[in-house]
Amino acid sequence: MTTAINTEKEYQNRLKHFTSLKSKYQATKYNDSSPSSLLYLILRTVDLGIELTELEFSWLREQELFKTVEIVCLQQQYKLEELRNLENEFSLLKSQYQVPKLSGAFKNISIILYPILWKFHSGNPLTDSEIEWLKNNGLGATVALVNKMELERHFFGLKAKYNAKDYLEQLLTPYGEVQAARRVAGEVREIDVYFIPKPQPSNIPETLRLLGQLVTTPCLLEPFRNAASATEICDCLLKLLEVRGDLQRQSNRNKTRILESDLPKLWILTPTASAQLLSGFGANPKVGYLPGIYFMPEYLRTVIVAIHQLPSISETLWLRIIGRGNVQKQAIDELEALTPDNPFRKAALELLYNLQQNLQVTQNQDEEDRELLMRLAPLYQQDREQAKQQGIQQGERLVVENLLKVRFGEIDNELQAIIEPLLTLPPEEFTPLLLQLSREELIDRFS
Repeated sequence: MTTAINTEKEYQNRLKHFTSLKSKYQATKYNDSSPSSLLYLILRTVDLGIELTELEFSWLREQELFKTVEIVCLQQQYKLEELRNLENEFSLLKSQYQVPKLSGAFKNISIILYPILWKFHSGNPLTDSEIEWLKNNGLGATVALVNKMELERHFFGLKAKYNAKDYLEQLLTPYGEVQAARRVAGEVREIDVYFIPKPQPSNIPETLRLLGQLVTTPCLLEPFRNAASATEICDCLLKLLEVRGDLQRQSNRNKTRILESDLPKLWILTPTASAQLLSGFGANPKVGYLPGIYFMPEYLRTVIVAIHQLPSISETLWLRIIGRGNVQKQAIDELEALTPDNPFRKAALELLYNLQQNLQVTQNQDEEDRELLMRLAPLYQQDREQAKQQGIQQGERLVVENLLKVRFGEIDNELQAIIEPLLTLPPEEFTPLLLQLSREELIDRFS
């Protein structure tokens, strides 16, 4: 009884498949819909990517299935062209990644080597199992090259020098024009960060909180790693006045009037500031602003932010990150607690960690720097591993999608539905299946 049921179910599946193939290859006017029909065998052969014989083409013409013949011819021509393209690409990849030319084992495009090379060439890191496969197949030179390029990708993706200027530039670039290390007239001086917001005042995200409020108008940002001295603050004031003079000269040349409100402000970001220093510059707190923010007299358009005095609230996080000592440690704890998808978490971690690495390389670090480096290392590594894993998953999905497109053309709803189940398998298992199984077999197995 069970056998009969299974046989009937198989017959219905074949009947459904035959109907689908007739529609796909425009052979619906052929009356015989029995799965035992010769047409079903021919269409299955075509759908598996196997070339038809002249006898089979003649039979189709005898049945006046001329549209079917045209579709099959075009499909086979397309597949031959695609195969040639893939073979050429495979040959280039083998040459680029030092696969021995004389090795006959790597001539066939159906082996797993092609998707491995294609995946890495697309910018995605290889898994341990893929590296192991390369080693086991005598491709040591390829492995060495892959490791070297992976290292270069990592280091070229980072700036040679990371500090507070880079951190501010990274956070603010999407919301306006950032001119890092801008030179000003007179004796050669450089502004750490000169920021001009985009015309829309509301485009700076609320998540930047206090830092976002600082940059709602054109401004100079001068962050200090150590407490700013009176001399250094005077130097910052000179930069501001030189920028102001440059803007005034431009206004005169263009015969336009520059408003006081259009002139840039100067924000001096210092990890600490003594009462004597603040008093010496006439810097005072202002009603409506958080503690730690001190305004110089109005026409100087300058504010000193004493980071160690800022309250430990979310609004001040992105400034406390560039503080020192316990202030920075607490800010890093808060940074760690942010969700991994926070757009600023990754940038802050990477910039901070690379700052400390540079200090380590130059041996210009004290006990506080060493403690901070140890604190950041696991956080940065965790973030890197998560990004690496996401890259691996995206790379494997691309491999599956591209192999499906090469085999079957457009990815329809049925093929789309089997992508996720396929991705549960490692590449060395799903690649041969995608290259060897027919569309029907793949859908039956993974639906």
